[in-house]
Amino acid sequence: MGGSPSITRRPQVSLGAAATSRDATTARWVRFTSIRDTVVAQEPIVRRSPLAPLLLAVALTTVACSAGGEDPADASSGSPVTASPGTSPPESSSAEPQDTAEPAALPVLSWRGFGDLRFGMTPDEAASALGVELVRTSGYTASRAETGCAYLEPGPASGLPSGLGFMVTGRGEGVINRVDVGEGPYRTDGGIGIGDDRAAVEALQPEGIQAQPSEVAVDLTVITVNPLDDSASTVEAFTVDPDGVVISFQAGEREEVSYSEGCS
Repeated sequence: MGGSPSITRRPQVSLGAAATSRDATTARWVRFTSIRDTVVAQEPIVRRSPLAPLLLAVALTTVACSAGGEDPADASSGSPVTASPGTSPPESSSAEPQDTAEPAALPVLSWRGFGDLRFGMTPDEAASALGVELVRTSGYTASRAETGCAYLEPGPASGLPSGLGFMVTGRGEGVINRVDVGEGPYRTDGGIGIGDDRAAVEALQPEGIQAQPSEVAVDLTVITVNPLDDSASTVEAFTVDPDGVVISFQAGEREEVSYSEGCS
């Protein structure tokens, strides 16, 4: 019974040669707790030895020093986060592919007509040329009977923005001799549209313009632009406000364009 009783130690857990620095720190903490548990478990044997307090202190101090003084909570804070069993990774937030096709270009207004429509076409010919239905505006029949003048407009299924008017004059079925733009994104072949500046209009044909007060309102000005071809009978006309901004425009036969109030 002489001497100190032997202490049976539990086999030390191998950490593996390929452990990373972070995993090694965590493993050292595991080793620390393992030794602590081993000592506690053998307390009934160790406590009979007069060297028990010294052995316990040495064991715990050795493991603490090998851990580099790190707090085990800090050592584990950098551990990679893994998904819990049964959870799915977040879905990609990539947007749905969008249609990048550009909308079809709108017809432009010129001295010749509107798109494939030519001045002098009948309503049926004009509708066929544009590929859209042209419908009569309110009071069309009465206006034609009274003044010989009335307006058509694109049908609701035409896909064309609002703001267009096709003036029909002449005998019988009549023909389209003028096209009006009162709103919308339409432009002339010279690139002029509603909202543009008067200077841009006057630059189209510096020697072929005429400006005069509108018969509709004295604060409006009508700028008539003559074609380069002196033999042409058609013109373009732009109405500008006191600030010099285009608010409407027309093109067609000179006589019809001169109707300041349309068919009224």
